[in-house]
Amino acid sequence: MDTARLSVTHGTYFLTGAGNIDIAVSAADGLCEPSQRGLALRASSQELEVSVDFLVRPQPNRLAEGWTVLAFGTFDAYSPLQLENAEGQVFPGFGSLSQIVLPSELKFRLFRSTVDDGSERYLLELTSLSNMPGQMSGRDDAIVTGQSDSSSGDVYWSVGCSVPGSARYVSTNGAARSRLAAMGDAIDAGRILLRSVYPQPNTAPVRGISVGLGFESGQVHGFDDPALDDSVLASRIVSELRDEAAREAEILAATAVPTDRPGVRYDTVASSVPEQWSRVAGWLSLSSEPVRQKRNLGDGTWPRELIEFADRVDTLPDIYRLSLLPTFELFDRERMRSERAMMVEIWALVAEEEGVENIPSLEAGVSAWTFVPEFVPIAGLDGSFLVVDTRPGELTGCVTLFDKVDADAAGPQWNSISAMLSDLASSFDAGTLFDGAWRPSLIDGGVEWT
Repeated sequence: MDTARLSVTHGTYFLTGAGNIDIAVSAADGLCEPSQRGLALRASSQELEVSVDFLVRPQPNRLAEGWTVLAFGTFDAYSPLQLENAEGQVFPGFGSLSQIVLPSELKFRLFRSTVDDGSERYLLELTSLSNMPGQMSGRDDAIVTGQSDSSSGDVYWSVGCSVPGSARYVSTNGAARSRLAAMGDAIDAGRILLRSVYPQPNTAPVRGISVGLGFESGQVHGFDDPALDDSVLASRIVSELRDEAAREAEILAATAVPTDRPGVRYDTVASSVPEQWSRVAGWLSLSSEPVRQKRNLGDGTWPRELIEFADRVDTLPDIYRLSLLPTFELFDRERMRSERAMMVEIWALVAEEEGVENIPSLEAGVSAWTFVPEFVPIAGLDGSFLVVDTRPGELTGCVTLFDKVDADAAGPQWNSISAMLSDLASSFDAGTLFDGAWRPSLIDGGVEWT
């Protein structure tokens, strides 16, 4: 991974290529979007730290601790990529971009982290989804070898290196029926490539040549040494691929979000929804008795507290439905059902598009990493929700935070709806902090949180 401090104009920098970049983006708030120059990336400051990590392996399913996904998407790269500012000045120090075998279909994810001093850090992660044989590669033509004609096989290989005195990158790739055959093809192609690009002796790239076998990759030296036979060079490739995989595994193990369930954030004990709602209603000068309405089919599978809560929210005035919680809008019964159906469908489509087979835990309170049908959203805003986890187990009925980026990684927040209402009522009665940060006041008939 390469990291550099950037000074950017208007907080915008660009990932650009010499040829057209066809980009499909899923992003929010214009933080990352296609432009005529390529991919426009925006930060709130003009001084920021940017890291670029190019992966020739499947992306990990877990986020590094402390990082948040801002945007993701795919694009086709036909020419070398580089980071630029609005004036077209190229930022140096991102050698990872030169490792991309061209042409390629790339998937990107943009992460952000805020460090202790308040400065911004961004991580642009690029993953090669597939090479695209037969496409033009902009100003950098692939080195043609006898092995590049292979279009079918089980093990894909690639070799590439930078061109001296320029920002260009040349590469070749192919496929073979076995790993041993792919290794031989890569060695032959690598020797030809270096003789073509570095004809003078002792001028090989300092970082070596990039070698990829399947989803593994590494930087290997020795392709320019005529005294090094193929067996020794193959051993070096195997060793480097193994070492690089070990380094990536160590990083992943050190930064992965644990998959086991975190403890409940607030240990308030479950009590009674009618009792706690009565306290809240008294502070708002509302009737604490719900007006019974015809329930939707399927309520019989809901926990009792969820039904009691829905009965009361169904008749809550809109001004309180929008303001009773500091960061979420409360849902009535119909909205709970429609939001649940929509989120189950969306997350199923995401899993299908990314080729992820997610088998959620059946136990309440354990992170599912997706939106399961047993999650009933009771409040939400901008794609994030408070959900009641109706799966069986010790924590059935707990209130869990579901985020549009991290899913349910934050885990259960309250043991139950009545526990959440108890904390809410205590905040109204005694002015204590709700959700660790908010104090309420009644202004112009609505609740304001500060």
